[in-house]
Amino acid sequence: MEQVLDQILRISPERNRIIYMRPMHQIDSIALERQLFQGPYPYHIAVVHEFSNPPNIRNKVRIRSWMDTIANICQ
Repeated sequence: MEQVLDQILRISPERNRIIYMRPMHQIDSIALERQLFQGPYPYHIAVVHEFSNPPNIRNKVRIRSWMDTIANICQ
């Protein structure tokens, strides 16, 4: 889980980070979210648990639009 958390935190954010999680049996997603949201980061983080098979690109577009809206409101 530390490796997954490290990879997530290394993502270069423009204004926010959107993390799409596919079902993983080796990672405790609740514990990962706790660690992820503990830090004071200067950007927004959204964790999306994607269960559609195959992943739906329209969902990603909708979520990105929603995150941009939230970031603009918070500024």
